[in-house]
Amino acid sequence: IIMPTVSFIENKMLKW
Repeated sequence: IIMPTVSFIENKMLKW
């Protein structure tokens, strides 16, 4: 993973 921040945000969006 190059941008862990983006992955984190995507994970949060999926959790929403």
